[in-house]
Amino acid sequence: MSILKVDSLVEKTSGNGVHIPGHVIQVVENSSVAADFSTTSTSAVDTGVSITISPKQANSKLIISFNCSSQSASATHIGLYIYKGSSSIIASTWGNWAGGTGGVTQTSLVSVSENASNTAARTYKLYTRSHNGQTIYSPHSSTIISTTVMEIAQ
Repeated sequence: MSILKVDSLVEKTSGNGVHIPGHVIQVVENSSVAADFSTTSTSAVDTGVSITISPKQANSKLIISFNCSSQSASATHIGLYIYKGSSSIIASTWGNWAGGTGGVTQTSLVSVSENASNTAARTYKLYTRSHNGQTIYSPHSSTIISTTVMEIAQ
């Protein structure tokens, strides 16, 4: 077995960077205290929560995550989705607030990965919907919502 020990890695040609498959190229993060977003829509609606990244390499993988607390006013299910442009790229497992009067706050992590394909900036948005038309709050007020996109070298 060989062991490689280095004190630093320096790119050979200026502007090319150092390419190591599997390493994190960049991380874009946002965390904020959420404002209440309520809806009774049974179709996915934009919550106003988004994150933008400009990949540094066209052949990298992007891992997109939204961590959001949601609450229902009564017994229902809440769907969370990640959209890129006008298309849903992932739907979460439904949160389950069945039985009882609601008012339960639950935190859900919605995450997906996709190939960058190019270095153009792209925005990912969090969408939500109510399963049966009951009022939902997603994100729920005064909770922390965090969004992250990691670019991974391939």
